[in-house]
Amino acid sequence: MECCLQRSGSLLCDPLSNSGRITGVFHMTADLDSTKKHPGFWTVVRQPDILKQSSKVGSVVGTMVVAINHGDIILAGLIPAVWKLVLCYCVPFGVSSYSSAKFRLAAARGK
Repeated sequence: MECCLQRSGSLLCDPLSNSGRITGVFHMTADLDSTKKHPGFWTVVRQPDILKQSSKVGSVVGTMVVAINHGDIILAGLIPAVWKLVLCYCVPFGVSSYSSAKFRLAAARGK
């Protein structure tokens, strides 16, 4: 049996009998899109547009959180613990990155 894969994704097969004459033609369609893998979460979350948007959200929301949580300390002339300030920016960045990536993955899977 001889088969060839056509550009359209169809598989065309011609089984030959022992006498050399064609006994039938089979036409099978391969669903090439079903074998396509969707990108993983970490691949999507590292895309430049998601990182850029998450950085903007982290900067704006993080600044508001710092003002709300540590504004009195800063206005008193003191410096809050650095790890607390870092977390004020990292948490909104992480939430924005996570939600953007999950949305993009769901859209890619058609959900």
